Amino acid sequence: MKNWKEEIKKEKDWFQKCLLITSFHTLEQSKRENIRNHKWTIKDTARELELSIGYVSESLRIVVSGINVEKLTRDAALKLLKK
Repeated sequence: MKNWKEEIKKEKDWFQKCLLITSFHTLEQSKRENIRNHKWTIKDTARELELSIGYVSESLRIVVSGINVEKLTRDAALKLLKK
């Protein structure tokens, strides 16, 4: 079984970290897709990975946006998303 928390903690590249967080979140959502009254949320991901809800939310937004931000800093990518 993959240790997502450790893998994310070790990752130095901010964009790769965003991809890992998004992969974990999506995987957990898919596991609970057809379970009534038990949807996987950003709050659940944050709790499991011991990250803030805001950090997880921003990471998901960066990846889902589809904008090529790999070469930017995280701050620059977030500013670009706000436009």
